[in-house]
Amino acid sequence: MKKELTLKNTKAFNLPFSILKTACIDGITDVAQSRSNINQTLRLLIDEFLYHKYPLWRINKTVRALRARGLIKMVRSQNGWRYALTENGKHMLVKYEIKQCMIKKHKYWDKKWRVVIFDIREIHRTRRNELRKLLISLGFKLLHKSVWLFPYPCDDIVELAKTAYGVRHNTIYLVCGRFNGDEWFAFDFNIGLAPNG
Repeated sequence: MKKELTLKNTKAFNLPFSILKTACIDGITDVAQSRSNINQTLRLLIDEFLYHKYPLWRINKTVRALRARGLIKMVRSQNGWRYALTENGKHMLVKYEIKQCMIKKHKYWDKKWRVVIFDIREIHRTRRNELRKLLISLGFKLLHKSVWLFPYPCDDIVELAKTAYGVRHNTIYLVCGRFNGDEWFAFDFNIGLAPNG
């Protein structure tokens, strides 16, 4: 079980992510026996399952901030108390996990383009901007307005993003072949593709 939960090698790991990740773990029976020591127990769980040590005062401060933002809540079970993710917390955790992802670049390109198209209304401008920033950070190139291009398989990350940003019904993921003028994008991606080659 511990091997499945460990994120020891994640360079960008931080305390809010640690707490959210711990709060989503199912099957933990070693929870706090009272409300007063729940953060102490949380610190032990983070250390045991995620191999990251944080002082208790930082745990307390971060938990207060996460609860104030409505990302975690305190719940009671037969064995005591623990934190659980709210719906907003689940979405935030997915966003954190996306940021840890790296799209694998294959040695040889299969000459298929991955295209992400989204049509998000102005009322959801914040979600649209966040999705755009994410695609840029992952290395996508803008093909046309709200149409983004990438040369390697990335459907799993796109699916996570669609869920995290609440745009599942406004986003399309396509796989297509070569098109006229794509050698310029191949050059940008450093694929080394000759025109129509």
